[in-house]
Amino acid sequence: MTSAENHPPLLSICIPTYCRALYLREMLESLLESLKGFEEEVEVVVSDNASTDHTAEVLAEFQTRILNFRYSRNSVNIGAELNFFHVAQLAKGKYIWILGDDDKVDAKLISALFEKFLSNCDLVIMNNSLHSKDFSILHRKAMHPVTAPEVYHGKEAVLSNFGPMLSFISCIAIKRELFATISEETFRKYSAYCLSFLYAIYACLPGEATTAFIQQPLIFCRGDNSILPTSYERIFARGMALIFDDLEEMHYSRQAITQAKKKVIRMYLLQYVVRSKLDGSFSWKMLERLRKDYCHCMPTYARLLIYALTPMSIIVIAKSFQKTVKGILHSSVVAPQI
Repeated sequence: MTSAENHPPLLSICIPTYCRALYLREMLESLLESLKGFEEEVEVVVSDNASTDHTAEVLAEFQTRILNFRYSRNSVNIGAELNFFHVAQLAKGKYIWILGDDDKVDAKLISALFEKFLSNCDLVIMNNSLHSKDFSILHRKAMHPVTAPEVYHGKEAVLSNFGPMLSFISCIAIKRELFATISEETFRKYSAYCLSFLYAIYACLPGEATTAFIQQPLIFCRGDNSILPTSYERIFARGMALIFDDLEEMHYSRQAITQAKKKVIRMYLLQYVVRSKLDGSFSWKMLERLRKDYCHCMPTYARLLIYALTPMSIIVIAKSFQKTVKGILHSSVVAPQI
């Protein structure tokens, strides 16, 4: 009998996985270090989505290494989105944290989470860094400003300040009782856009929700790993616009929704337009589709138009200059002092 069966844990770390045995092992190794000193108050729950690689062997090994460790195996692959929902249903903790099977965590993360739980907040948002697939390249040091406030009051403040960032499942810990209000039908609503979790979090937040933010990036996200280029516009442009517009029916203000959509432009659509111009896939039809969902988000949308209207030759020169400047700055940071 595990200690989690004697009394409910404070935190359930819920890990959905499918055929990523190597990544899963790396993630669990990093998690094991972070769990030190908190083993009695944390359970780790894994839902294996009918993997065909050696995931079962990895899970069997860590069942002997992590104190409160449970895993189940789906008889058939139920799809990634539904597996997120399924693993959350297995949790027993006061808080649930759905952790991606391909990410890594800092040794200080669990301690930082528990410090936030002391305030009995409804939601904890964890800052993260973005890396290349093999973690050899740091793409982005922090996905959210490290100087952002540590506490937010009300669901409006969460939408306005974080918007699409809540689509990073590894960066969210929420009270289980709140997430439990979401039915499977509601969760499935935006599964076609791979954004079920984003919608579910905003849908279950109470009006006066208290949210804590961990400023230091203590989660290391593995990029270049899952989103196909052909799916980018469907997910990050159309899907997010539909979700945020839908939130108006849940009494989110139009102002907060617009702020969230501006963040979509800054985080995803500007680089999407640039990349499409560089690889030759840009079209005015694409820009028209973006206009319908984002033209009211001025002046941020104006930047999107400028990027779209800028000749490709200038974009190439600008990108080259940007890389040169980054290289100089990097050299000045890492160069040994004489």
